[in-house]
Amino acid sequence: MLSRLKNLIRIIPLLCWSFLIVVLSTRENIPDTSGFVKFPGFDKTAHAGAYFIWCLFGFFALAGKKMANFGSVVVVSTAIGLGILLEYVQLWFFPARFFEVLDIISNIIGALSSLLAKRFLTP
Repeated sequence: MLSRLKNLIRIIPLLCWSFLIVVLSTRENIPDTSGFVKFPGFDKTAHAGAYFIWCLFGFFALAGKKMANFGSVVVVSTAIGLGILLEYVQLWFFPARFFEVLDIISNIIGALSSLLAKRFLTP
């Protein structure tokens, strides 16, 4: 019973972050951040950061599992798939949003970078 509760608690951050990514990716009117953020490439950095964090939450959800190495591949692959899928969802269903290959590349870079972080942050 306690083990199941721990597993549930470990997956909550991943689910919340997934919800946030989906909501922000499918919103028709995005808040203007030009007054807040003033460096070029912020959008691409945000994409990479969002998927980097998503993967870290995925690693956390799988921590202590016997298949942790295979699980890391699944987490990164799922993040990449989610990033590609959401770009196509923007293209097909949200005309106010734009499909951008550079966003997909940024998502992939963020997801793959999480593998490096996992490698250096875990014993």
